[in-house]
This record gives sequence, structure tokens and C-alpha cells, in this order.
Amino acid sequence: GEEFSIDLGNCNTIDDVKDKLAEVAGLNDTLFRIKIYYGGEEIYFEDDNPQDPFPPAGYEDKSLVIEYISEDDSDNADSIVDL
Repeated sequence: GEEFSIDLGNCNTIDDVKDKLAEVAGLNDTLFRIKIYYGGEEIYFEDDNPQDPFPPAGYEDKSLVIEYISEDDSDNADSIVDL
């Protein structure tokens, strides 16, 4: 999928991340969830709490990969790399 590099430095919750993602990737009218990976391992999957803290505890200052999964089309997974 398409990759973007975005600065998530001012994001404090998963919701903040999703807002930023929607802005950058043009997802404003799309329902989507996010997964977060570190070193190839999934460390977070948004189940239903967009108020979860970001970055996840223990992963501050790490290079995380954020993938979004559109609710409309489950085959459409794009990865967003936050460096």
C-alpha cells in the first residue's frame, strides 16, 4: 500500500493519530481502525477505544509503523511509517 511519513509528535491518543492520518491520507470520510507495529511485531490493535494513549506505554521514542484498515474494504491496508 501507499506509505507516508508523518510526525506524530503532538499526538497523545489513538484518536489524535487517526485525525492526523485522516488529514494526511485523505481519509476524512472513511471508517478505519489502526494497528501499530514495532520491529515487525504487532503491539497494538484498536478494538474500540480511541482514547488509548499514544504512543503505547514503553514505546515512547521508538520508530513505529502504523497500519490502517478500512472498515469499508478490509483488503485495503496501507502502512504509515512514523519515524
